Amino acid sequence: MNNFAIMKKLNYLLIVFSAIIISSCGYTKSTVNTLYPKYHFEVDTIHSKIIVNKQKKIEGTAVYESVLIFTTAMPSNFADNDITPFSKDLISQLKSAAVWDAVNNNNVELLLYPKFNIIVKETLFTKKIIVKVEGYGGTVQLK
Repeated sequence: MNNFAIMKKLNYLLIVFSAIIISSCGYTKSTVNTLYPKYHFEVDTIHSKIIVNKQKKIEGTAVYESVLIFTTAMPSNFADNDITPFSKDLISQLKSAAVWDAVNNNNVELLLYPKFNIIVKETLFTKKIIVKVEGYGGTVQLK
């Protein structure tokens, strides 16, 4: 074999190897949210009791998928009332949808001590974001 043929094969291998490396990117991010109020306001006292089941953690999931610029999967139910498709960043929307999933599927009213796990899988043409939340479910009992 001559040098030209060897260089040609090496170039093909380099292109294939580069394509594999570029198309298999992804990362995982875990966060724990602590609630700090942004605003201070006073309301009338509501006498209530929060009942928390500390024996069982509840979980919820939200998934976003896109191909090129087209969204193929996006949740439609959110825990926050102020969510609109363009109101917050995508991760905040998915966190809210995961909380909705956890609360709605477990017949509770509150999600306490939420822990979020965010998994992002990106390729050259696709993107998939999975947000999972777990915490303790609670209900409010008015006195």
